[in-house]
Amino acid sequence: MYEGPIQDLIDELSRLPGIGPKSAQRLAFYLVKAPPDEAKRLAELQRKYASEMWGMQKSQFKAMGFTFLPVIAVFAIATGATLHWEALWILLAIAIQTVLLVGVGLIVAPLVVFFRDLERAVKLTLRFLFYASPIIYSLADLPPGLHFWAAFNPLAGIFSLYRAAFFPNQLDWYAVGVGAAISLALLGIGLFVFSRVEHAVLKEI
Repeated sequence: MYEGPIQDLIDELSRLPGIGPKSAQRLAFYLVKAPPDEAKRLAELQRKYASEMWGMQKSQFKAMGFTFLPVIAVFAIATGATLHWEALWILLAIAIQTVLLVGVGLIVAPLVVFFRDLERAVKLTLRFLFYASPIIYSLADLPPGLHFWAAFNPLAGIFSLYRAAFFPNQLDWYAVGVGAAISLALLGIGLFVFSRVEHAVLKEI
């Protein structure tokens, strides 16, 4: 038995699958004696892989929400609603929504490392946009002066595409075009931001 940090390291390594006490000791002493750059590189790779896997798992969990679309369609038809061919626009809605989410994620994920309050601000902003989105009403129900500005909420165009499956007359291509343009712009900004701060983020975490 060793004392202090070295024993803590051995204990942690021995918890890994297929690593016994002796193997854990050898790995621990190797890591302790390894050059600082090598140990740092291993730590950065572990953090990067863990964060990517966590993000993928969370995205996959969120994506499971789309599996409820057929259930909603069956329920709507069973209650007398008519499913129109415009339901195919749901595929476009999913594509735009994916671009929007990836773009926002690429912007927020690295910057929140430096600005901790940014995560809360983004949550509040997205919640405001969600409640301001035309879900139980359409953009056509808004006063003429508000229709132009409401279309700049990218969720308005996305929801319009979803709603077109049952209410094709409420499909607003102006809102869809604006939402798609904003989503693509956010994706471009996200790719730029992530590429510029990726190394700084790895050093910070």
